[in-house]
Amino acid sequence: MFSLNSATLSLIFLAITATRCIGQQPAIGCYSDGPNNILVPFDCSPFIEQFCASISEAPIPGGDGDARLVGCFTSTPGLECNLVATNFGATAAVPGAANCSAALTPAAACHVGGFGQFSDDVFIYGIDTVFNDPLDGPCDVILG
Repeated sequence: MFSLNSATLSLIFLAITATRCIGQQPAIGCYSDGPNNILVPFDCSPFIEQFCASISEAPIPGGDGDARLVGCFTSTPGLECNLVATNFGATAAVPGAANCSAALTPAAACHVGGFGQFSDDVFIYGIDTVFNDPLDGPCDVILG
């Protein structure tokens, strides 16, 4: 007689989950410089893990794209990195840190930032760098 213990079931579940996740890639789009050149090229990738870990703790309301969390990090005097998770779903949801990181990492490679989304995720994740008014001071916060 064949019996499965909880450790075996856990390994099977992990293998199925890993197989699903390995093959899925986020759709990535890059921002353009725009007419006013408000976006500037700068590496904001050092802030991705901190941002993604911090937003995976509480639900973001669903809605029309106004429901978002923004992480603002001062990277260099005069520049700030903005990382965003926007919930386009109908109901509140908690963004996953793994999807957030997997979407923002390739988006950060875009010239002035970009965005990414997995096909089965209600969240779109964005990253960019803008000029910061020195009188405003540093912006190292997560805003709801």
